[in-house]
Amino acid sequence: MMRREYVRRPSRAARWAMPPSVFAPVLAGTSILSHRFGTLSDANFVLVLLTSLAFALAGALLALFGLRALWRDAAVGGRRSGLALAMCAPILIPAAAAVWLSQTTAPLPDISTDLQDPPHFKTKLPDATGMNVNEPPRINAVLQKQFYPDVTGRRYQLSADGIAAQVMALVLEEGWMPLTEKPTVQAAGEWTVEASVTTGILGFKDDVVIRITDEGESTYVDIRSASRFGARDLGANSRRIVEFMNALDLRIQTGATG
Repeated sequence: MMRREYVRRPSRAARWAMPPSVFAPVLAGTSILSHRFGTLSDANFVLVLLTSLAFALAGALLALFGLRALWRDAAVGGRRSGLALAMCAPILIPAAAAVWLSQTTAPLPDISTDLQDPPHFKTKLPDATGMNVNEPPRINAVLQKQFYPDVTGRRYQLSADGIAAQVMALVLEEGWMPLTEKPTVQAAGEWTVEASVTTGILGFKDDVVIRITDEGESTYVDIRSASRFGARDLGANSRRIVEFMNALDLRIQTGATG
């Protein structure tokens, strides 16, 4: 009696899942490096990232079809499909997080602890169009209060000079790039510290200005953080302000020296 041997057919979807899954992270990684080194503008960088996301989505979808064929028909290609999904994950997971943040954070690019009279940027920092992106303030008091009620200034029972020194030391500690070597005098009893901030992985540039006001018996600190690119920051500026103010509280409480 002749033995019949079952032959597993290869999955086309699993085979075609690999090219876009390989290309997507290579394209994304190259664009990130180019953006951080300043050879790729913000707008073009976002466009390339979206293109890499499209390739990752295509690769992941084909990989899922490959796994489906493995489950239903015992088709060959399970390892390829799993590898394709793994290669797409570093792009798809952050993209999913960004979508979630876009739904849970305020559509704002500019956040300040003082909503009536936010600290003003004195240094002109142009965007790609040559216009100063920091003026006028792009602040919406209603939305900010609704989404970020913990974004507030701080009052300290210490001299303004001492607080200004702590602020400057903390700016350097955070890895921000101050635009002047020491706080700038804006008016009688008022100083500001301006700094440029480069975001972690993607390398976007944001701007920060901190205002130190001498109230006589106390010193008040306000801070404003604004994104140079985009109509929303996914909550980055509010997180930066809250973290900075909490760190400043800790420095003051522990008597840290810069």
